[in-house]
Amino acid sequence: NIWSLLDLVTVLASVCIAVIWIILVQVTGAITTAIKDLPAAPSLGASQAAVEDYHRLWGSMLDDLLYALEVRECHEIALFCYSMVLTLQLFKVLRGQPKLALIGSVAHRAAQDLLHFVLIFLVLFLNFAFCGYMVYGLRLEIWSTPARAVDTSLHVLMGEADLSSMYELAPVSTVIWYVLFAGSLILILSNLLLAMVYDHYVTAKTDVGILSGIWHQLQLLLADSWRRRRCCWKTGHSKHADMLENMMVLSAYSQKESLEARSSVLGATKLRRARERHVFVGEAEDDIVAASVQQAQGDPEPDLHRLGVDEDYAAALCAASARESIRTCDIEEVKLGQLRQHVASAEGDISDMHERLQACRRRVGGPMMSLEQRLHRLDQLVHASLAELVLIASSAGVPESKAPNGLNGLNGHSALRKGGSPGTDEESEISPRVGRALAVLAESGLRATATTQDKDVRDWHLAVSKVNGYTKATRLADDVNTKQKTTAGKR
Repeated sequence: NIWSLLDLVTVLASVCIAVIWIILVQVTGAITTAIKDLPAAPSLGASQAAVEDYHRLWGSMLDDLLYALEVRECHEIALFCYSMVLTLQLFKVLRGQPKLALIGSVAHRAAQDLLHFVLIFLVLFLNFAFCGYMVYGLRLEIWSTPARAVDTSLHVLMGEADLSSMYELAPVSTVIWYVLFAGSLILILSNLLLAMVYDHYVTAKTDVGILSGIWHQLQLLLADSWRRRRCCWKTGHSKHADMLENMMVLSAYSQKESLEARSSVLGATKLRRARERHVFVGEAEDDIVAASVQQAQGDPEPDLHRLGVDEDYAAALCAASARESIRTCDIEEVKLGQLRQHVASAEGDISDMHERLQACRRRVGGPMMSLEQRLHRLDQLVHASLAELVLIASSAGVPESKAPNGLNGLNGHSALRKGGSPGTDEESEISPRVGRALAVLAESGLRATATTQDKDVRDWHLAVSKVNGYTKATRLADDVNTKQKTTAGKR
């Protein structure tokens, strides 16, 4: 717990201050006694030994004075650190008031952004300070050292600028330096700081809703104190901390949620509104939903009775809690928050869908492109093969009525000859293999007639088998020639 650690630091700082003060008192008393016991100054005719003893006593006393000054400086530093620790303790006390706790929550939320802002501010500020030191350092005393340059830049930032002397020395450089300094540090970064803090304040305010002020909280405190004295003077009263712990157990709070509820007076409110948002968008688990419904619809008075709280005080406490809930509930704000939650949920779903579609596109795009290219190539090869087949069949004398069924709609041989292969001319459709098949057909003198159709078809298959054999033999011879040329080239 950071607040327990802060309490420990406060105690240690108090002990250190007390110890340093005791040492300082002792040293001061010793110096006072030494000054009282100092002998009179030796006369002009005193011996050398007496003068040296007198100087040694004064030197020892001066050393004690320097030590006392160092102790006093340490005491002042310890007091400064202790004041800073007490300032942090003030934030711990402010956790009990809703509006002041909201300011502390804003400071905690904005701490990381403010750290980065300070880094950017220091880089720009020191850059301008040392630029002024380089330009004006040799002529103006206020810019003569790096420390004075930083101090002068701070005065310029606060509006206390001696621009006349700077302008007389370097007019153009002064105008450029001041315009950039005022534009970047005063106009841009100051507004950026305001926007950052305001954004965190709006976010924190949205999480807690309407809050009670100091005067209203003081009225509630006085009314609760009167009820406790009037109702519980016989049976005694339970502590509010014990009631909070038992209520958190009944609400099925986890350890993290319990720590959040104890962190400040706004902890329980933040958890309740967070649960309402999760239940509203359907993101809560079953046990959380059940606990939220029980917490919203159940009557807390029997639970207070089981905790040993007086019946009259429990009834008065429940009635006061109900009135406070109605007072701090803004229907329009609730509806606006639900609408924002719907929009945020929809944006999240759209973003997830977009990322999944992009991933699917990356995974499928390459294979689909490759498949498209292969299908296009296959279509070209099939079309070219059919065109060659029709050309060979036409040369073999096969009638158009014997064309394949898939070519009936293309008007037989002439349709494929006219269509050609995509992207090729008719002359380039005849491959070497088809040319050799046509040559074999020409040598055999085959011509198609209606009465010799079967014989021509048998001759066609014979010609194709001869061409296949000739092609295999040619390929084998080509492979042998290629190997021989490769061997000769290596040699």
